[in-house]
Amino acid sequence: MNSESPNTYASSRDWNFPEYFDLAQTPALSAAWERSHAVIADMRQRLEGAAIEGLATIAASGSVGRMEMLEHSDVDLIVVLDDSIELHAAETREIYEAVWMSLVPLDLKRPRDGGIYGSPTNCRELCDPSTIGKIEDDPSVFGKRIQLLLDSQPVVFPENLKMATDRIVERYATGIRQHPPSRNWHYLLNDLTRYYRSLCVYYEWDQRDRPAKWRLRNTKLRYSRLINHAGLLLLLAESISKGPVDLDWFRMQLSLTPLERIASVFSKCESSDFNAIAARYDRFLSQMSDKNFRERHESDDGSTYQKITESARELSSTLLRFLLSNQNRWSERFFESLIF
Repeated sequence: MNSESPNTYASSRDWNFPEYFDLAQTPALSAAWERSHAVIADMRQRLEGAAIEGLATIAASGSVGRMEMLEHSDVDLIVVLDDSIELHAAETREIYEAVWMSLVPLDLKRPRDGGIYGSPTNCRELCDPSTIGKIEDDPSVFGKRIQLLLDSQPVVFPENLKMATDRIVERYATGIRQHPPSRNWHYLLNDLTRYYRSLCVYYEWDQRDRPAKWRLRNTKLRYSRLINHAGLLLLLAESISKGPVDLDWFRMQLSLTPLERIASVFSKCESSDFNAIAARYDRFLSQMSDKNFRERHESDDGSTYQKITESARELSSTLLRFLLSNQNRWSERFFESLIF
């Protein structure tokens, strides 16, 4: 089914499942894919020309990492430094700022300070074994770690991004190594659920005093954040479809975008419901690209938000029906872990 090697990141290829689903059927998604390609290529050219020392890799995350960049999208970058660099040294901030200074000519919308993309990291910090199982794990580090698995495309040094995600997977495989009879994804499944549910709680209450902002954020939660979550969740389920966890298969699938991950698992189960998911998601991207729609979304009494929420419920219902209809394909233990 795959037209490209699963080890090839989307930023260097076309949509990976043309025989299963033709991306041309979704014009908004197709245009966003091409825009993401172009922006990543422009960033790569600038950064390679800058030759900034101390960089291990830079991953585009968020809408660019999903290959869904719109004209007004932020550019979320995870800056990963060499492990030899002390993260609290002045040099760290200098490298981070040098990255963004190199990109100034591209006039990109930089992410807000204080968020998970507002500071650099390295593999030593991302994979620190002392934080395993700790609730007080630094939110910024935790966010970067999960985002690298959810939606990331290499801007420079793709081999180092692959190495970083491999190390993160090994960190999450700690429980599997220590309890081989179970061979299940308890640790990563719990962290994935924690991250998604944390977003749900945060989006529910943050910006309540700014209804327009609140509605926009919660629309994204119901679409792009849901697809992010579902894409990784389905990979976890499929990796144990034939018995013990298949770590090698799982690692290879991480170069797929969230929507490609869903397409990959749906195609293995011979489900036609992916067409409905792609169509609803394309409509969401089209609406978010439409300035007039966004103005109505932000300025009316919430009726526009109500309509788009009803469509979002159909999206999540389709994903739920697919999961439930394929219970026999995946282990009962996986569903037990997911629910309880």
